[in-house]
Amino acid sequence: MEPTKRAWRNQMRGLHAAHLGEQRDVSKMLLDCLDHCAERLRQLVIFRPLKHEATFFSALEAWHTAHVSLYEPVVWQAEGRKIAELPVGFKPVGASLEHAGTELHVKPNASAEGLGGAPRVDAVLLPALAVDRTGTRLGQGGGWYDRALPGLISQNPEVPLIGCVPSYALLPAHTLPREAHDIALTHFVTPFEWGAVKDN
Repeated sequence: MEPTKRAWRNQMRGLHAAHLGEQRDVSKMLLDCLDHCAERLRQLVIFRPLKHEATFFSALEAWHTAHVSLYEPVVWQAEGRKIAELPVGFKPVGASLEHAGTELHVKPNASAEGLGGAPRVDAVLLPALAVDRTGTRLGQGGGWYDRALPGLISQNPEVPLIGCVPSYALLPAHTLPREAHDIALTHFVTPFEWGAVKDN
């Protein structure tokens, strides 16, 4: 029987614990990747890194310096509602990002204030627990940010979707299970490698 997504998440979190000393910031490779993916970088959507995921703090600082506009997807507070029912919006990311250790804080918005629809962007950055070389992404399983992808792609049909992972979390092609609703990535980046995914 093929491992389920839950089994893969447990396995990747275990690998993270075994690789705590490994470099996980993908900024250098990500900046190189985006130089090739976008003719001119004006606007990005970032999905903030969570525990066990790769970070890109130095790249964020470089983009702020270069006046690249950054946005992130946000959901309103749940208040007992199902994730699938929660409204999704986008808000600008400020120059000063609060973070503890290597993880950024992610919190649902209390209201719609300051949220807009999906912006026109040049790339979307998606940290993950794992990515395989056919573009399947393994997320944390909460579903918060998956709600934002269809609207982004509708507004930006050809946008590069870049999966950001530690090097141990880049897996061979067709390794991860992909469900019908899963949206394939177009590129991957690790601290030491980036590239386009293979035909999926």
